[in-house]
Amino acid sequence: MTRLRIVQCHGHFDLLHPGHIKHLKEASKLGRLSVTLTSGKYMTKFGHPIFSDDERLEMLSSLRFVSSVIVINSAYPYDAIDEVNPDIYVKGKEYEGKLPEQTYCEAKGIKVMFLGEKLYGSTTLAQRTGILRTA
Repeated sequence: MTRLRIVQCHGHFDLLHPGHIKHLKEASKLGRLSVTLTSGKYMTKFGHPIFSDDERLEMLSSLRFVSSVIVINSAYPYDAIDEVNPDIYVKGKEYEGKLPEQTYCEAKGIKVMFLGEKLYGSTTLAQRTGILRTA
């Protein structure tokens, strides 16, 4: 019996939007999807977190194509990667060529993939809708 590949997406996922949904759905087609969330206490962008750790965990857990969601109490993605130890680590195309954890993943034998097409930014969307004021 072949083991199902473990796929990891890591980030803030602070304001869930269509770009996140499409990204996560696409990533889930690669294997069992584990989403790791940076705890809100480690978010450094002004006005974040918008939603609590529990709220973000609940939102993502409700998606049928997400197998597990874990809140990571660290500012660094390396701790999330070590927690899940995925076969594939997935980020959006906007990170291609500038992902600090890519070398770390590859040194551990983890394949890194960049998925997506249209870029959405939670901070930009929140400011545009008035949920978040600019600094």
